Amino acid sequence: MMQIQRRASIIFAIACFALLIGLLALAVQQARDAARRMHSGNNLKQIGLGLLNFESAMKRLPAGCDGEAKHGWMTRIQPYMEASSWYSTIHFDQAWDHPCNEYKFFGRLFWCERPNVASSFTEEGYGLTHYLANPGILHRGSKVRFSEIEAGLANTWFVGEVSGKYQPFGYPYNWRALTWPLNDGNGGYGGWSDGAQICMGDGLVRFVSAKIDKGIVERLALSMPSPSSDAIETPNKTFAYMRKFKFRKTLSFPNGSQGRSKGESCSDIFFDLNDNPDVAVFVPPRESASMAGISLEAIFKDFPGIKILDYHKILDDDGAELIAKFSKLETLIVGALTVTDIGVQRLATLPRLKNICCSDNNGEAIEKLKSVLPHCEVAFVK
Repeated sequence: MMQIQRRASIIFAIACFALLIGLLALAVQQARDAARRMHSGNNLKQIGLGLLNFESAMKRLPAGCDGEAKHGWMTRIQPYMEASSWYSTIHFDQAWDHPCNEYKFFGRLFWCERPNVASSFTEEGYGLTHYLANPGILHRGSKVRFSEIEAGLANTWFVGEVSGKYQPFGYPYNWRALTWPLNDGNGGYGGWSDGAQICMGDGLVRFVSAKIDKGIVERLALSMPSPSSDAIETPNKTFAYMRKFKFRKTLSFPNGSQGRSKGESCSDIFFDLNDNPDVAVFVPPRESASMAGISLEAIFKDFPGIKILDYHKILDDDGAELIAKFSKLETLIVGALTVTDIGVQRLATLPRLKNICCSDNNGEAIEKLKSVLPHCEVAFVK
């Protein structure tokens, strides 16, 4: 009898311990979920603040995308979210995925990502956003002013969490209609088992329950200006996500200090998803720099297979001689052009060169390049 009681006591103690562990695990999971939801809400607040700051400076909200759909609203609000140094490198008269811009969108914007979503990159390596915009507010060519929002900012949603069909943050068409039900599994709004968070026009973040009445969601979706169907139309395109977590590595060579600091000039080498160096950004060191950074000769010696070279320097004949050594070069981005016929002929020896983008409109040099490189796109970019 004593043995039976002893065994029963042990079993009871084990059961209580297991129950305690289970409750503790549940509490930890709930705390994690709450922290993740708060993190996502803070991201939405940052995005909302970026939109409000843009409107304060420009007296209107940004266009969802420009008329030619080269860039979208998420890129346009970067200077109002402390990302002006990155923003200043974008060539806005070329599309976001043009070779002169594409590598700049391979990174991540952490305020575009929900912490409960595993997917951070497309298969190409573009950083994703897990938030999309209200198409009535942000659409092709939109220039909405606050005075046009008849329902009021507090009653009009701007940006919300989506539950799937994520898009690159640089994609021009980062908007999607609000539909019912939430969390429908088809890429609508959602993201949590019980609903979705949305940022309103006044910057406040609200939670919309998945059990909300359909009529309320429909009224919320319609509380906006009414753009044309052409303005809100988007391509029927989906992006495949990277199955395994990989990212494009970067090597940085600061000019003037041991580590890279905010706003400091720096040369970079970007690697593709197979760890092959494919992009070089060459920034010549300042004369007063205590470190020499990296030279173009050293880039060629260590990374001869570079496909894209962003050359932050005036391109003269000497520079063309060095650049002509990169036999796999496909895209060349330069500042001013001062090459003569000698430099032009040196660049003509590059067998794979398909794009030359220059930020100084030297018509004579451009015409010379076009004449010797008929299969290469030579463009003036801002």
